[in-house]
Amino acid sequence: MEPISDLLLDTHIVMWMAIDPDRIPLPLLEGIEAAKHCFVSHVTALEIQWKALKSGRHFTFSLGHLERTMREFSLKELPIVYQDIKRLGEMTFLHRDPFDRLLMAQAAQKDLPLVTVDKDILLTFKRYKQFRAFK
Repeated sequence: MEPISDLLLDTHIVMWMAIDPDRIPLPLLEGIEAAKHCFVSHVTALEIQWKALKSGRHFTFSLGHLERTMREFSLKELPIVYQDIKRLGEMTFLHRDPFDRLLMAQAAQKDLPLVTVDKDILLTFKRYKQFRAFK
């Protein structure tokens, strides 16, 4: 597989890396391992914290888990900046989830392939080609 320079990881991919790596399809896992840099957006941290606060003990993945996963896999933080938020207004989405929308806008703004298996994200990419999905 040809190495990809940089990748942005969707929230579920980061969580699976930590708790159930067998759920990640082999081509995605190989791409992640071959990448020069893998980024985790602050959007992911916000989503995890939001779900933990909203769901309590029913959502067992915490920011502590995220921090350990980022250290273990040498993942890099990707801050949210104004231009990422502005990009939301310039895109068409087939996805209702605001966290996924912001991840998609950030991927488009930074020209980073987004590693995901989310069908709505992949369908948006296929239909509108506004960002690059890594699948």
